[in-house]
Amino acid sequence: MGKLADQYNETEIYILEDGWDDSVFGIAALSATREEIEDIDQAALHTHAAFERLLRLELLQLGDLLRADEAAAQGIDPEGYDMVFVPWPGGIEGMSTRLHELLTEPDAESRCGFWAVTTPEGKRIGDALLEEKGR
Repeated sequence: MGKLADQYNETEIYILEDGWDDSVFGIAALSATREEIEDIDQAALHTHAAFERLLRLELLQLGDLLRADEAAAQGIDPEGYDMVFVPWPGGIEGMSTRLHELLTEPDAESRCGFWAVTTPEGKRIGDALLEEKGR
């Protein structure tokens, strides 16, 4: 049986490892992808594809990171945190639709200006990936 890391590309691994204990910023994943893909527009497409695949596998949720006052204004209890992750509405399909809408933004960083958090299964896989690497 192959390693768990063989099931994911480098960008997906970065996302799962970075999101395993907190949130991962799309632009950070874009920066990691740029180490492999020099063209920023191609890197943005690759980054989007990685988030889309992990979303479809139900390993993460996509949304925005709001300041506590912004969250409270939307009726969301920040539970004492300074920042609150708020998933985009509409479940997987709604998140996928919003992700595709961002592809129309004029620059690569705007296209990747979103946040993700792993689901419990995504966290489990992120933990296992880190363990495989001996971290």
